Amino acid sequence: MHMSKNYCNFDKCDSVILSWIMGEERAFKVVSEISELNYQIYHFMLTCTKEVLTERWHNDDVNDWRTDDSLNMAIEILNDFNKRTDCIFLDTSDLSVNMVAEKIIERIHVL
Repeated sequence: MHMSKNYCNFDKCDSVILSWIMGEERAFKVVSEISELNYQIYHFMLTCTKEVLTERWHNDDVNDWRTDDSLNMAIEILNDFNKRTDCIFLDTSDLSVNMVAEKIIERIHVL
């Protein structure tokens, strides 16, 4: 919350993107607190298929924390995340990073 207030007080900043993985209850708390700052909030859930997640996981040679145990945990919570109702879903399975950014911008302009 304190970091969000700093962005609010910085006149050169007109957008803030927060990116993290958390459960629905914690996400609700964070979004609720940020809402008090009078920000326009767009809450997106970027997801993909189990197969694409596994492929991306194994192709990431930068992060050494991407172990098989962590992948199994990510696959388990993928189903739970896909059931959430507190956000706008965007399936990134067939999209590049730039395409994902474009889709988010398109959705924001529609909302």
